[in-house]
Amino acid sequence: MDIENNMSTKRKHEDDDDDLVTTVIETKNEQTSIKKQRKQKKNVRFDDVTVYYFARSQGFVSVPSQGTITLGMVPEHSHVEQYSVADFSRVRRALHKSILRERKLLPPSSTIESDNDEDEPLPVDDYYFVQPIATRQRRTLLKQAGLVKIDTTEKHELTLIRRSREVCGCSCTRETGGCQPSTCECYLNGIACQVDRLTFPCPCATMLCKNPLGRLEFNQNRVRNHFFETITRLEAEKTQEQIGKI
Repeated sequence: MDIENNMSTKRKHEDDDDDLVTTVIETKNEQTSIKKQRKQKKNVRFDDVTVYYFARSQGFVSVPSQGTITLGMVPEHSHVEQYSVADFSRVRRALHKSILRERKLLPPSSTIESDNDEDEPLPVDDYYFVQPIATRQRRTLLKQAGLVKIDTTEKHELTLIRRSREVCGCSCTRETGGCQPSTCECYLNGIACQVDRLTFPCPCATMLCKNPLGRLEFNQNRVRNHFFETITRLEAEKTQEQIGKI
């Protein structure tokens, strides 16, 4: 009897242990499932792309560095097109290729396109296509859009805005002894001196600037290096993501 009782007690403990193990495994599975759900929520997926098309019009909303007219668009879109993400990528690539052919950066298109053409990189990146448009080309685009007469008031507005932007910075020159806290307009307005190009907007020299808030000087090489470093980092992250999907 004692042996049977001991065996039944042992079996009971073993059964309890099995239930405990099962419960722990189920709990872990639930936690893992919850974690997976949380991870999935962080992912962003796009099913399709909706493109709204607007006719061109004279802008009145920007100030280009050169030219007397700007480009804009009418308030209401003319039509809408919807693409899958893959189809839109192909459409945009075809548009970019046509622009490159116009600029003679790609050879003329052939009647038979290669099946692997989509995998071949273009000679430039996407940011190449965001380029300034010359004044003459702006006029041509507006005429093609049906604009009969260009409103000349925009020319005067742009001129006034550009002139107003020239009136900035301090007036501390070498002849006046450089920037002094008591006379420097920048310091009196609570800002540092700024030099984007030679003598503009602040004409003060590095050694003669006594603005306690400092002096900021535009460095084109630093900006360019930062740009290429950012592009390189983004491309490396994109490559890493593609490797992770394999």
